[in-house]
Amino acid sequence: MENTCIDPALRKALAGSAKRLYFIGICGISMSGLAVMAKMRGWEVAGCDRAPSCAAAHALFRLGISVEAEKTPHPEDADLFVFTTAVREDSPAVCYARERGLPLFSRADFLATLMEESPTRVAVAGMHGKSTTVGMLSAILTAGGLDPTVSCGAALTPGGSAWRIGSHDVFLAEACEYRDAFLALSPTLAVITNIDLDHPDWFPDLGAVKSSFLAFLAKSEKAVIGADCAALRDITPARAVTFGYHASALYRGEDTPDGLTVSRSDEPLGTIPLALPGRYNRENALAAVAAATELGLPFDIVRDALATFRGIGRRMETIGHLRGATVVLDYAHHPTEMAASLSAAAEKRQGGGRVLCIFQPHTYTRTAALWQDFTTALGLADRTLLLDIYAAREEPLPGITGKRLAAAAGADYAPDFAGAARWAIENVRPDDLLLIMGAGDIDRLTGLLPLDKEPSGKT
Repeated sequence: MENTCIDPALRKALAGSAKRLYFIGICGISMSGLAVMAKMRGWEVAGCDRAPSCAAAHALFRLGISVEAEKTPHPEDADLFVFTTAVREDSPAVCYARERGLPLFSRADFLATLMEESPTRVAVAGMHGKSTTVGMLSAILTAGGLDPTVSCGAALTPGGSAWRIGSHDVFLAEACEYRDAFLALSPTLAVITNIDLDHPDWFPDLGAVKSSFLAFLAKSEKAVIGADCAALRDITPARAVTFGYHASALYRGEDTPDGLTVSRSDEPLGTIPLALPGRYNRENALAAVAAATELGLPFDIVRDALATFRGIGRRMETIGHLRGATVVLDYAHHPTEMAASLSAAAEKRQGGGRVLCIFQPHTYTRTAALWQDFTTALGLADRTLLLDIYAAREEPLPGITGKRLAAAAGADYAPDFAGAARWAIENVRPDDLLLIMGAGDIDRLTGLLPLDKEPSGKT
């Protein structure tokens, strides 16, 4: 199937004279991967970012890609610009391109253009779990010899890269639903983990979410869809392959003493000794099993790859120990995700230890729209501290603050990372699990904690 979603102007520019690409927001986890892919295809690549000295910028520099400050960019030699939705409309580089009539395209359009070279295009979508599912599928497809090229929204392995350069035959990508970005893609296989009300600055209600995902399905040749999500079952077409614990699922999971037991059409496939905690990770694994099997891989390869899979970056990632407590970094920022991660944390903690949580809310609109759900989810931890809201692309909303949310949830509050670090050091006890959670820059907090590699404090 020809990818009719590709912007013809972008296709023409990349096939013609455009040789110097400039990425606005280049240090974003998926943008940096696309920049590397562009570099590997022979284009000259540079970009700008709000954090031009971050680790991602240093990694790009080592590959010959320069990164400068977003406030003072020098894109004069660029032929084509690629931007991410995290970038504001008044970004100097965006204004520069528009004022001069230079080609300016979204991250989604550029990703779609790269994917169109591949006969097998796998796009993983859903409100929750898509990054982990991409990581699982990347491990499986690699083990199966398919050598995929991969674009993910998280590091494929803790401390690794969010991209993989493989063959042009198979392209595996995380498909973002925000602002309908995934509608630029035309996958041969779409995987949808679940849907939920999120991004309230774009989706006014769950009906709007369903409409967008239906449009995504219409652009897909084949679909693998989660059966455990009631809202998703409402829009699942009869032709779709389904997975989950639900009785209707074609690929159905069952928790057994030996791990996750999987059957297809009630015919047993086998049992996977999955290492990752949490029911949601088992659902992600079922998505990966279904997708990989539909791509023709035998179950023994799928099973062995998942049995050795240890997770992706910032997804229940154990980063060290603090005064005998295990410290875990997690990306959860929606109440559904937070509840799932806190439940997994309870599975992961030692003996009689507690689950302590430090949470940084993400965007004012999400915090306002899901206020009560946040207070409920935060109550699942034994003790919680909140930071101020990470604004991302938004302006503050009156009355919507981290401090107010903390009060509503019966949680503690710190105005900065230094205060959060003091709270953690003062409150953790041996055998506790400290969950540092959020989608903003909360990972910076870990640099302020005196972490040990081992619970005993030995290094």
